[in-house]
Amino acid sequence: MQWIVPAVFFAMAWVIFPRCATASDPYTVSAISVDLTRETSAIARQEAIESAHTQAFNRLFKRLSFSRETERLPEITYSLAADLTAGLKIDDEVTSETRYAAEITISFIPEQVRKLFQERDIEFVDKAAPQIVVVPVFARAGALSLWEQNNPWRASWSFIKGYDGLTPVILPKGDLVDLGSLSALQAAERNQQRLSALAARYGAAGVLLAQATYWIDFETGNPRLDVAVEVLGDGPALDRFKYSKTGTFASSPEELFKDAANAVMEELDGVWKRKSTSLGASQKTTLVVDYQITNITDFGDVRRRLDALPNVTRQELLALSKDRARLRIFFDGTSEAIRTSIAKQNMDLVPAGPGGQVDWVLIAAPKRD
Repeated sequence: MQWIVPAVFFAMAWVIFPRCATASDPYTVSAISVDLTRETSAIARQEAIESAHTQAFNRLFKRLSFSRETERLPEITYSLAADLTAGLKIDDEVTSETRYAAEITISFIPEQVRKLFQERDIEFVDKAAPQIVVVPVFARAGALSLWEQNNPWRASWSFIKGYDGLTPVILPKGDLVDLGSLSALQAAERNQQRLSALAARYGAAGVLLAQATYWIDFETGNPRLDVAVEVLGDGPALDRFKYSKTGTFASSPEELFKDAANAVMEELDGVWKRKSTSLGASQKTTLVVDYQITNITDFGDVRRRLDALPNVTRQELLALSKDRARLRIFFDGTSEAIRTSIAKQNMDLVPAGPGGQVDWVLIAAPKRD
């Protein structure tokens, strides 16, 4: 068997087999807005840069850790954040004699941040979940809506474009293709074929089905919103989550919808972190495995299934022939732990025969629905 290993082929292979989770680098914090007026623009700029560093690290800490871990972290100063910084990017810079404003992106050094967390015994997760697409079905007075312009539940999800967590969620365009591919009733009835097709259109691993019912309590006159959410397909293993909130007579429906959408995202992020926690999986392991290729589509699916595993941190395509691929898999935990994990994706690692160049062969059955 002849392996093809040039670097250019690696690049082509990654185009053919993209990673399922394409979220931003977890250690990069973007959209930090600064706007300061001081005696001079130079002073304002220096203070803005320092403030951006502390804001960025606080957001990074919230993104990767658990809320209960706050007291274990030292005071976040500019000096501490700067020592952990890998790079800084400034956009939309505006200056005058006394004012400085900009949008700043800061990247942190993963190894140094992990070291700080581990020294402080802070649980953290630094792998993004597979992308999922939200399907916001709205019910009121017995009528269902999904793509309609007057669906306030769908409008409340516009904030996710700038969401700062580890669970990337896509809001569909709601164009004619979406309109023709899935109706509100089909979504409410969990039509797997239609929902899977929508996820595939957006390159998502699964669907976040979020059904919201808005009604008025006629005894009190107060509005109430009841939400039921679940993940279908791959993604954070969110069991059916329910959220309810009663507003006041003076409260706006928009506030109820926005609060509910934020509560759903916080629950989704929390579920991913709890099931992907780094403590207890601090042992880093690497395996080189062979996989027998039947067709390119199946191989791409296998790579996506590996990426969906929370304890798999990275995978590399080492070599590729017509009928076989060689992968290096990086993961947290022991070899037995990874075998248990990939079994959930209907795959297995079996020992290779004697005399081979690798110790393991990856076997993948068709994925269970």
